[in-house]
Amino acid sequence: MNTLPLTGYPRFIEEYLLGIDRLMSRPQQRHLAEYLTGLVLCSNKTVTGINDAFIGHRDQSAKNHFLTAAQWSLDDIEQSRFALILERVQRDHIQDGCLIIDDSISHKTGKHIEGVDWHYDHSEGKTVLGHQLVTTHYCCRSFHVPLYVEQYQRNSGFNKNQIARNMIDRATTSGLPFSVVAMDSWYFTQDNTRHIEQRGKQWVAACKSNRLIDWCGRKVRLDAWVRTIAPDEFRPITLKDGTRYWAYYKTVTMVNQGRVRIVASHQEENLSDEVHFFAASGKDWPAIKILNVYQRRWTIETFYRDAKQNLGLEDCELRIAHGIKRHYALVFLAYTLLQLSSLQRSLNKWLSANLKTIGGKCQLAAVELLRSFILFVVKATQQEQSVDKVVELCFKSSAQIRFTFA
Repeated sequence: MNTLPLTGYPRFIEEYLLGIDRLMSRPQQRHLAEYLTGLVLCSNKTVTGINDAFIGHRDQSAKNHFLTAAQWSLDDIEQSRFALILERVQRDHIQDGCLIIDDSISHKTGKHIEGVDWHYDHSEGKTVLGHQLVTTHYCCRSFHVPLYVEQYQRNSGFNKNQIARNMIDRATTSGLPFSVVAMDSWYFTQDNTRHIEQRGKQWVAACKSNRLIDWCGRKVRLDAWVRTIAPDEFRPITLKDGTRYWAYYKTVTMVNQGRVRIVASHQEENLSDEVHFFAASGKDWPAIKILNVYQRRWTIETFYRDAKQNLGLEDCELRIAHGIKRHYALVFLAYTLLQLSSLQRSLNKWLSANLKTIGGKCQLAAVELLRSFILFVVKATQQEQSVDKVVELCFKSSAQIRFTFA
């Protein structure tokens, strides 16, 4: 993203450093700030690329050591991030939200990276090499943020559903206010729904068409059941974002689930498109409530896209599991800081109204760092340094020179 060398950090990262002064040494704080800044602004988000982006940088081995071997607590950093989320919730008087469960593959090319394995990627329709990450996301009326990330590994003793249930427990005891869990059909299992209900929460899930329900004294698949419903029974509903569906809903008994609320929905008024099914624990919930809750799940999809495209989730080239875990956590931290940071800065107020996405906020941070670079050059020239000397100082790395003037 950046073509100019970096001379400082975005203000939201500087503000975050003030709150963790006792958690890291000064050199470690500098590495953390540079890494977070690089994740937000650099086009090359590897350790080498981030390190080389800063004026007066040292050898990249120091930053590599910071991620893989330095003595600092990732748990402390995670707790500091979570404290910021809770602070925002309390400040905005948020009393309820939605917890979202999902997983995504962080694609890799090297077979010697610790924890890498072959996983089936539903979006690509094939098996790919990478890390499979189970994550949770918190969504409420005013913002959404990632909560937890854990890598699923075969033969670890924990499958993805067990990891998800552990994350539900962490969120339940965290102090975050939420009343419902949203998940796709893969996580729609009896163990998961019972676990959620035992924690006093409701749930909404996508539902495969081959799920069985008791109907008229026999067990039938949902796709067979929906064909018995007259077309005029499907009612138009409009969700909060303006999306319009035609839906039918009813409380039924589902095999291995008990009494649940089922919604069958179409996007086409003539019902010519594929029908989609959703299930919910709220047995008296209307279809519009169930679909509005499930629609919140889209926020975790946009998070995966933003984390991969804008924040380097898949760009880590480290091979050591300890460093890779820290990288994923710092991507979560960068995303959270961007989401929670205020856009109302005097210099950039004219941009803030139109920069609501993570990509837009990264651009806003780039504008802020451009100002920092200009001030650096002005200060250098005021000290009567020649233009050639300033250029040499700014573009000390030959790689930077080639990148900048290509």
